[in-house]
Amino acid sequence: MVFDFLERYFDREPGSISFPIDCSDLKPYHLMVYHQLTRLPFGKTMTYQDLAVILKTSPRAIGQILKLNPFPIVFPCHRIVSKSGLGGFSAGREWKVGLLRHEGCL
Repeated sequence: MVFDFLERYFDREPGSISFPIDCSDLKPYHLMVYHQLTRLPFGKTMTYQDLAVILKTSPRAIGQILKLNPFPIVFPCHRIVSKSGLGGFSAGREWKVGLLRHEGCL
């Protein structure tokens, strides 16, 4: 099931998550942030500030939570960018650039 999800993602045909994810170690607020990421469509980006406004928190708090994302493609934190550029990514900036290019955002 995970393989199917990733295959669809890399074929540019993403779908919903259809496999169980063990989120028992995640803090409830982190899970809420990660869930919000799944609402951001393939090929679209949002700033840390925009996400912070939706979740009534600070952009810095969003960045700290995204840095801890245990499932970066499933919870697509690469789609969250800085107002002044790309921002960070837990797997490294090159991965973020590659994923955003794959999605047609760059």
